[in-house]
Amino acid sequence: MKPLHNRPRSWLISSVCSFVLLVSVFSLTAVAQTLDQTGHWVDIAAPESDWPEPWADRPAEAGPPPLTGGVGWYLMEVSLPHAGEWVIDFRHSSVIGTFEHRVYDASGREVETLGGGLQRTTTSDFIMRHGARLALPAGEYFIVTRTDSPFYLAQPEPALFPLADYQQQYRKTIAFVLIGLGIFGALAFYYLNLGLWRRSASDLLYVGFILGNIVYNGTALMVPQALGLTTHFYLISFPILVSNLCYVLFVMRLLRIGRAQHSRVWLLGVTLAAVMVAFWPIALIWPSVSLELCRIGVGLMAVYGMIAGIARARMGDRVAWLYLIANFSFLVPALMAITARQLATGDLWLIEHLGLLAVLLEVLLLALVISYQISMMRVNQDRMQHLADHDPLTGCLNRSSLQTRLDDLLQHMGRSSDKLALLFIDLDGFKPINDDYGHRLGDDLLRVVADRIKTRLRGSDLVARIGGDEFVVVLHPIHEDQAALQIADKIRQAIGESVRLLNKDLVCTASIGLALYGQHGQDRNGLMEAADQAMYAAKAQGRDRVVIAEADQSELVPA
Repeated sequence: MKPLHNRPRSWLISSVCSFVLLVSVFSLTAVAQTLDQTGHWVDIAAPESDWPEPWADRPAEAGPPPLTGGVGWYLMEVSLPHAGEWVIDFRHSSVIGTFEHRVYDASGREVETLGGGLQRTTTSDFIMRHGARLALPAGEYFIVTRTDSPFYLAQPEPALFPLADYQQQYRKTIAFVLIGLGIFGALAFYYLNLGLWRRSASDLLYVGFILGNIVYNGTALMVPQALGLTTHFYLISFPILVSNLCYVLFVMRLLRIGRAQHSRVWLLGVTLAAVMVAFWPIALIWPSVSLELCRIGVGLMAVYGMIAGIARARMGDRVAWLYLIANFSFLVPALMAITARQLATGDLWLIEHLGLLAVLLEVLLLALVISYQISMMRVNQDRMQHLADHDPLTGCLNRSSLQTRLDDLLQHMGRSSDKLALLFIDLDGFKPINDDYGHRLGDDLLRVVADRIKTRLRGSDLVARIGGDEFVVVLHPIHEDQAALQIADKIRQAIGESVRLLNKDLVCTASIGLALYGQHGQDRNGLMEAADQAMYAAKAQGRDRVVIAEADQSELVPA
């Protein structure tokens, strides 16, 4: 396993900062002004047409309606210190099929009736909330609330708020929802295009995960109603059943969980995917348990993500380490969202907002994970291209790459007044050194020679190793012939300096042939041949020297 310091610290810092920043939205929001109000769920067995009289016979306290759905009655007593405008809304959750509030004064006179819910078409006074405004004078009031829902995400709790305090919190919650859903939409579009461009199943599976959460969060937070659209209540559960499956398959693809390398983790993922598919017919037969199946699925997929991430991270996979950070940022608020029944934060923050926060944290950090993965793919492609173009021993260009780049330069030579020079370098006495001291020392010597050549060149020049101890240098641009000769001689002097390798002092000189474009050749083959013949002439004249090619190559006698 690779050490922890191989993971980018910036990822850990960014994930912690993101978590703290977004959680602070909940924890630092000012709580609405507290009124003198008490309330509890009560045990009332009465049809909808027969409402209780709370001032006459106080019903016994009872637990909230079960999360798998049903009817619940909530009795609230409130004392208003002054006349004004008030808002009645639900704490903790907005997933309520239908509800009705009836407000009675201290004498038992009904003064207001309000209703709504996700299964009704009535328009709320506040978009994406169940809040209803009412004007009441100072005094004592009873408020009886009846809820009826196919299932509940958490325990909705009616509460009364001063209008000004409600509006202050309301704007913040709505802004959070709109920003969160906007980010979901943008990332879904991004991953869709990325998946189609890369033909990547993992990207497309993640699109499915995000779209499922967009539909779920949008429906639960009443976005369709705000747009004047009809709401299908079970869009709060069924899309998550699909997105959970997409997420498990996405993790297996992202982290490359294979049957051969990770048989147990792979088998766990396949089994989990089969279980999640089995949830679909169960949810169709018993829709009231569909949201409970979603809770189970979210917990299973989050835990599986941690298991798969740890398995890959232990093998040193950098993407797995980064994924674990993203998954942990999702895991904590997600588990809170699927297990919490009430939310101990500002009055208008809901369990739905906590779930939105969990997924928002993960999609933001996973966007960075996938961006990192793409950048690593590009780095690997560049590395492979570099290996294809360069000599692995010296890092110089190889023969094929030199030919391609030299041809490109020669194509543009007629459009410029600049000149081009080609040097053919052959080491003197390299073979005896290699034979006497071994290939390891010979390889080290070639690397030293290559480095000495590179340090005498400019960024526009090229250097290639085309054979065992043969190098070619292309000097471009060259304004004067004498400048090419001076550079060639500097290279010769650098190569000839003593070098100590494996406790041995060695001297290796070079014979260099120099050919100029236009004078000694018009194309690559002509220049290479002229410089090669000039190099042989340098050897014939005593080695360790630079010889300029002659226009008439027949006058040059090879060594």
